[in-house]
Amino acid sequence: MPNIKSAKTRVKQSEKKYMRNKAIRTFIRHLRRNTMSTLVAKTLELTAAQVQLNEFKKQIDKAWAKGVLSRNTSSRIKSSMEVLFKKTYN
Repeated sequence: MPNIKSAKTRVKQSEKKYMRNKAIRTFIRHLRRNTMSTLVAKTLELTAAQVQLNEFKKQIDKAWAKGVLSRNTSSRIKSSMEVLFKKTYN
């Protein structure tokens, strides 16, 4: 346990940030699984699938903006989902 006040503050801040990032990563993981399963199963129409894909990309961009995901990771995830979408619906 730190003795200096600023070190104690940094421990609290890092714990808070860790919990926020963990929640966002978990949310992204579940959203990715759900989006992939609906795209592969082809249960939605083209427009509904596009709406779901756009929502997925929006959430990925939000995670990138908050610093949870790096730029390359977010781009790679979005690109792979786009490839899956095009392969399924074209």
